Amino acid sequence: EEHLRKHDLDPNISSEPLQLFSDGHFNESVRKAAERLEDFVQEISNIDSSGRDLMANAFKDGTYINISKIQHENQKGFIEGFKFLTMGTMASIRNIFSHGDEERRSPEECFEMLLFINWLFRCLKVSE
Repeated sequence: EEHLRKHDLDPNISSEPLQLFSDGHFNESVRKAAERLEDFVQEISNIDSSGRDLMANAFKDGTYINISKIQHENQKGFIEGFKFLTMGTMASIRNIFSHGDEERRSPEECFEMLLFINWLFRCLKVSE
């Protein structure tokens, strides 16, 4: 928990998901963070779908991804990879914690998933 609090977390992670983690609800904290990612992508893309379909459509051309720090020759690969990472996040993180009764994961594993979702947030373009 201390490491998460010291980390530069996106507000979508540092709010309710961090509090859930602090309260010992590790699976729930990750589920909430993944749902926040999904909600944010729906908001910025204005696409009315969810899960993998949302991510596939929102990130197919890089419009919503901040590639300003990616070298030009690597941008196409980064965009494609980011699309697949977010699609995988919906399938392998959000879905498993949202559908059914998933076995309790360790704090360490949930910590890693929260930081991964935080990195995904960091890669998104945000209106300023």
